[in-house]
Amino acid sequence: MVVILKKSMAAMNAEGEPMRLASIDIGTNSVRLMVVEKRESCLKTLYRGTKITRLGEGVNKKQVLSDSAIERTILVLKEYKEIVEDYGAEKIKVAATSAMRDSKNALVFIGKVKKEVGLNVGILTGKEEAECSFLGATYGYQQDYQSILVIDIGGGSTELILGSPGCLEEIFSLNIGSVRLTEMFVKHDPPLESEIRLIEDYVCSVGKKSFESIGKKKDLFCMGLAGTITTLSAISQRMEIYDSERIHGSKLSFSEIKKILNYLLSKNLTERKNIAGLESGRVDIIIAGAVILKEVMRNLALEEIIVSECDILDGLILSMDC
Repeated sequence: MVVILKKSMAAMNAEGEPMRLASIDIGTNSVRLMVVEKRESCLKTLYRGTKITRLGEGVNKKQVLSDSAIERTILVLKEYKEIVEDYGAEKIKVAATSAMRDSKNALVFIGKVKKEVGLNVGILTGKEEAECSFLGATYGYQQDYQSILVIDIGGGSTELILGSPGCLEEIFSLNIGSVRLTEMFVKHDPPLESEIRLIEDYVCSVGKKSFESIGKKKDLFCMGLAGTITTLSAISQRMEIYDSERIHGSKLSFSEIKKILNYLLSKNLTERKNIAGLESGRVDIIIAGAVILKEVMRNLALEEIIVSECDILDGLILSMDC
């Protein structure tokens, strides 16, 4: 079924000035904040930040958020709330994704956040997460692409979304995130060839029906979002200091991803911490993330993807009723 995504066009406050809005994405691996000025459907970014809290640590095995992971995340949310208040944002939308969908004590976390931080957290379904990611990634594109594929690799899940600007056609939410597959299959440092093969086979098995359906489309314009993909772009560009302007719109070829993966596999955890473009909080999960992307592209015969800094954070704001 085709879903039409409606963007809110009323983005002026009572004084007729652009509204300041904020969104927080509570993911399996990281918690991210975006503060913008919104005039109609145009967003001007005032602040964008990421903190790695690993909320979903161990969730795949135990289906429970640990006390330490909850506390790490709440500390970051307190910091983010102060930033939002400093910028004078009038509305904020807080959304949680895969780790919260999978955990039995998600409501405990939501209650603690409400009590200790004063924020209301909503848990997105896989479909809702994909809708926000697609809306955020494509809202700035005016070209009439016949088919757009958005690849959003998170810590707990990967969303594959087909459509055109403003219009969704098919959504596939797969439990093949970088944290999840690292915990499931990686027992050595660096991972053994056999462990990499297990990840590859698992991605192919879980994604088989999705790949078959998406593979029927021709001339796909492919966009990649989120930490795994932006990090691979930063590594490819040997980026000592992260530069979002250089990341946004950059290209990653299938051959470059294989090259980076082989390079990562030649280093142990300590050595990977010294790789330009690879932040310390991702050194243990970037290999699984790179394998996921490689296998998605291989199965879909994609030669390259365009990297986007616009993602679920933008989509959350664009979907606000304001």
